This record gives sequence, structure tokens and C-alpha cells, in this order.
Amino acid sequence: MGIFNLFGSNKSSKPAKKNAVNKDLPRSREELKRKAEELRLENKKWEQEFNKLISYREKAKKLEKEKKLKEALLTYKDTIHFGENSTKLQFNNFVFDIQRVIIILSKTKQTDLLSEFLKEKIKEYPGKKETDNWKKRLNKLNTK
Repeated sequence: MGIFNLFGSNKSSKPAKKNAVNKDLPRSREELKRKAEELRLENKKWEQEFNKLISYREKAKKLEKEKKLKEALLTYKDTIHFGENSTKLQFNNFVFDIQRVIIILSKTKQTDLLSEFLKEKIKEYPGKKETDNWKKRLNKLNTK
């Protein structure tokens, strides 16, 4: 029993193994350049889709400011549809538009459509934090 064992040291006397090299790391400068170019192209595709989504959103916001709520509602729904069908965009890129649809349906007192929309989005996005607020809103609608 050595002095280190006496004090409860759990360290092994064997030298620690070096971590294995990550297989995803580029092996050469050329491979690094190729991977960087792939990422750049992916980012460009995402940016193009995001810019298209933003143009839909800006159109909807303009219509909403002009009190053309029916047209704004349809445009927000188009924005959501575009975002949901995109291979590059994520939920957080179009959740604003979902919120605007909920607000417009509430403002225009379209409770049946609002209820159906909420149920649909709660089912589609069960793990998102916004879903909790949508559930509360839906419960409030159902208790009226």
C-alpha cells in the first residue's frame, strides 16, 4: 500500500491513452479547402432560402400595416409553408410567421380557424417551447 493508495487516489499507474484522431478532420490542406467550399455553398443556399422567406414576411407585414389582414394572413401562411418545406430552414426561422397567423386569427375573431391552426402546429412541433403557449391559448379558446 503506497502513500497515494492510502489517501484514496484512484489514478491508474498506466499512462493515459491518447485520444484517437477524429475521422472527420481533414487530412490535407486540399481536403480542408474542399470542406470549406462545401460549407460556403451550403451557407449560400441557406441564405438564399432565408432571404426568400424574409421577402414573404416583409410583404405580409406591409399588408398587415395596411389593414389588409386577409391578404396578410394568406402571405404569412405561404411563408410558413415555404419554411416548412425547405431543406435548409429551421423552425426558428419561421416561428414568427406562425405567431402572426395566431394573432391575426385572434384579432379577426376566427376562433374555429384559430383552434384548428393551433391544434395543427401543436401536433407538428410538440417539443418546442412555443407549443406550451399555444396549448394555453387553445385551452383558453376551448373554455369560452
